[in-house]
Amino acid sequence: MKIKKLFMIIASVAVSLSCALNAACVNVGNGGNTGNPSEGGNGEQQEHTHVWDTFYTTDSQKHWKECSGCDEVAEERNHEFGNWIVEKEPTETEAGLRYRECSICDYRQEESISPTGHEHVWETTWTSDGDYHWHKCEDCDAVEDGTKAAHTWDDGVVTKPATETDEGEMTYTCTVCDREKTEPIA
Repeated sequence: MKIKKLFMIIASVAVSLSCALNAACVNVGNGGNTGNPSEGGNGEQQEHTHVWDTFYTTDSQKHWKECSGCDEVAEERNHEFGNWIVEKEPTETEAGLRYRECSICDYRQEESISPTGHEHVWETTWTSDGDYHWHKCEDCDAVEDGTKAAHTWDDGVVTKPATETDEGEMTYTCTVCDREKTEPIA
């Protein structure tokens, strides 16, 4: 019982303090009766003069102003967006970002811009390593589907004959990409 009474007193002080600080509630009639039964009021909601916030409350669709002394709202309207502004340009691989703002409340709506990607332009020359050859894109090093394959070596040519004291050398050439490899011969 004492806790309930303490809570009612704290709530009453908070309401009174809020009204005093915000100058939001102007009691009308009943000799200043706030309507609060704990203060001897009759429990009826008392009229007051609305004091509207100077800023807008927003959601993704609308904006409005709230009374600082009650739950009333005013100036509730749909956002009025300006033109889209690109904040970050998309690249071939990364998304960009654009936004637009409401001209009334400055609410900012953001939207991702898809990466631009690009059309692959495949090189006509072969790229290779010791084991494979392939065609790659001129711009992004992507490998063209179906072109990566193991080297196809020819029968080889002796490029350095072996002697009694030194090893020789055999050079093999890929018949597809012309990559060469050498191997010692005895």
